[in-house]
Amino acid sequence: MSIRSSFLRNRKLMFALAVLLLAAGIVLFRAEVGRRADRQPPPKPVPVTVTPVTQEDLPDEVPAFGQVTALESVSIQARVTTRIDRVLVEDGQLVKAGQVLFQLDDQEFAVSVQKARATLEHDTAQAEYARLEENRNLALLKTKSVSQDTYDQAHATYLQALGTRDMSAAALAEAELLLGYCRVVSPLDGRLGRIEVKAGNLVTENGAELVSIHRLQPIRVSFFVPETRLAQVREALAGSEPPTVFISPRDGGQTELTGRLVFMDNQVDPATGTITLEAEYPNEKLELWPGQYVSTRLRLRVDHDALVVPEAAVHSGPEGRDLVAVVGPDNRVAIRAVHVVRRQGDRAMVTGDLKTGEKLVLDGYLRVTPDALVEIQQSSEAAAKPQAVPAAGEAAYPQAAPAAK
Repeated sequence: MSIRSSFLRNRKLMFALAVLLLAAGIVLFRAEVGRRADRQPPPKPVPVTVTPVTQEDLPDEVPAFGQVTALESVSIQARVTTRIDRVLVEDGQLVKAGQVLFQLDDQEFAVSVQKARATLEHDTAQAEYARLEENRNLALLKTKSVSQDTYDQAHATYLQALGTRDMSAAALAEAELLLGYCRVVSPLDGRLGRIEVKAGNLVTENGAELVSIHRLQPIRVSFFVPETRLAQVREALAGSEPPTVFISPRDGGQTELTGRLVFMDNQVDPATGTITLEAEYPNEKLELWPGQYVSTRLRLRVDHDALVVPEAAVHSGPEGRDLVAVVGPDNRVAIRAVHVVRRQGDRAMVTGDLKTGEKLVLDGYLRVTPDALVEIQQSSEAAAKPQAVPAAGEAAYPQAAPAAK
């Protein structure tokens, strides 16, 4: 028993000693880890680029592609069958309304006018004689010198003469009209196309086209917008002034033209889900040409004093929230939730806990965490500089708008 008791006592002493040694080891290990941590340098700041929050007037615009169309287009055809005597214009010439384009051979029609005029003079004289004859018979009827039947015949003869005279007057008017058709005139101000006939050619009534004319001042631009924008377009058209449309020719130039929305189609195209709109532009310098393709931006409204940030500074977070990383004065990061009201190109209009001038992380967002220390490598203030919204009639941007996202 004494040996067994001694063994148990020694075993307990050894276990206690082991526990003490383990505890001492843990204390020494923690102390060493703490000393090493104190000797380690602080974590390096995360390199990021930032952009400021701006307050500006942000237009709501719909980009689209369009095609220039003439406000009026006519195809000139001969109204009579005859030979072309003279061509008085040249290919592509600018013409005015009423200007003579072609002189047709009118000799036959001039003779027809003379014949119709002579016939009218003859029938007018016959009508006058019939009137006098009626008056004589009326006087004789009052004295009972002629019968009622004789007077009725004289009266009917007079009425027939009047009808014949009126028919001759109409024939003269028709002959003069056909003679006038020998002078082919422009019905509008515009520019001619290619002249398809030459002097001496025979033309027929309502036959082949002689030349086409397009009215270029003003001119129209036809384009399409999605039906999802229909309500906004109607609201803009109901305003006191028609919406502005910015037009950019696709010829590599930098000029942007300013027109006005003047037409909205009365139905949505079910095949494409779009609605046709037309803008009108004065085209005083003939910058636009029928058939030309252009880029357009329809301005529906302008949100004044809006908080605007680059779209790249807004990131999707949990539960679909929009998040931004705000860099404070101490270069520490704070993650904040915002609400994106709408996007315009590469910029977003937001609401939430943001102030004008605060800096947002633009590049490096995925490397930062709340309260992380950052180092600003490059500021994007120039890119985020507010863009002035032009007044009506002025171009907003020197170039065409980017494609819709």
